[in-house]
Amino acid sequence: MWILEDFWGWLISILIAILIVFGVARIAHAGQYVGETPAYAREVGFETRLFYVAPGSDGENQIEYICKAYAGNGSNDDTSAAVWQVQRFYYNSSDVLTRISFAGDDDGYNQSCDLRVSLNYD
Repeated sequence: MWILEDFWGWLISILIAILIVFGVARIAHAGQYVGETPAYAREVGFETRLFYVAPGSDGENQIEYICKAYAGNGSNDDTSAAVWQVQRFYYNSSDVLTRISFAGDDDGYNQSCDLRVSLNYD
């Protein structure tokens, strides 16, 4: 009996050691999931304006435009200044997001937020 009890104790110890060495569960750090680069660091300090889809349209009550500008550039409170990055979100009739485009096909900070509706997103 003593040999059998010792065998099971030894076997359980080996299995626990294997689990610890090879790590059954992957560790996720704050701000990211496994295999993902943290995105919050890129978003710190931006001035952001959100504009929503009008009622009765595809994507009702969803975000339609996002305007972002660097904080502290002196013009980020002025939505008519050409210091904004403008994104447009497109939805289908089922209110499912189908496409995201940048104004002027450019992700630079060189657009006017006030002109977001008339900008080219192709």
